[in-house]
Amino acid sequence: MIEIASYRAQSEAQAAAFTLQASGIEVRVDRRANGQAIFALLVAADAVDQARTILAEETRRSQQPQREPAPTAVPLYWVVGLLVVNICIWILTERFGGSTARATLLAFGAAQTAAFSAGQYWRMLTAVFLHNGLGHLLGNSVGLLLFGALAQNACGPGVFYAAYLSSGIFGNLVSNSFGSPSAVRVGASGAIFGALGIIAGKRIRQLRSGEQSRFSVWHVFAMLIAYYGFVVGASRQTDHAAHLGGLCAGLVWGIALPSTRPRARWQLIAGSSAALAFLGAFAIAIVDAI
Repeated sequence: MIEIASYRAQSEAQAAAFTLQASGIEVRVDRRANGQAIFALLVAADAVDQARTILAEETRRSQQPQREPAPTAVPLYWVVGLLVVNICIWILTERFGGSTARATLLAFGAAQTAAFSAGQYWRMLTAVFLHNGLGHLLGNSVGLLLFGALAQNACGPGVFYAAYLSSGIFGNLVSNSFGSPSAVRVGASGAIFGALGIIAGKRIRQLRSGEQSRFSVWHVFAMLIAYYGFVVGASRQTDHAAHLGGLCAGLVWGIALPSTRPRARWQLIAGSSAALAFLGAFAIAIVDAI
């Protein structure tokens, strides 16, 4: 038999021997003492090349940097919290005039071009949490649970809250610029399209850097088409401008964010900023209604 490798530690020699034996190569470990113990690995002459190739491959694998463990999934209760807020506000609109009543929606902070012209810019945010009827609320709730959970796993709960609100606000800005001046705009669809944009933007970033992802490009397009087809619809009342604006805002977030989730400090800053913006906007809405 021919020696192909030698080791100072018997454990290393035995591990290499097990690797070769698993590949069907007969191997023997010999102990030699030349001042200090050396453990030689011997194989048959016709298996030398194969054995050396296997050991070289094992050495190469052992020298590769270890991948960081995948981040744990963000608990769903962060998204459920948004859902609960939407439901509570919808119940209030039902209690005080009805969620389909134009006057009620405007009183609670619905977006409208005339109101923007009067300086009531806080409506860009409050409108994100209003819904025109139970069907509207249920459809957006499904989208929020599905795509919101994926988006918050990509960027963390605090950053997701900030991206969600800013996507909804930008969607209302776009709608105000291109939509009907007399239309009353409500709903979380623009923000939910922002969540889809985050997923798509992150995938674009991963493609550019060569990173792996659980989603391919067609997965993102399929989610977008499915949400539009089964939840949003394409009626005259559909605010396509707001959806496009929210999607674009989410894309920017997804591309701009780092490949790993921002740290806890940034989650706290982003989430606190979003919460303060929400509370401030609705406080102004209450004062204005009074």
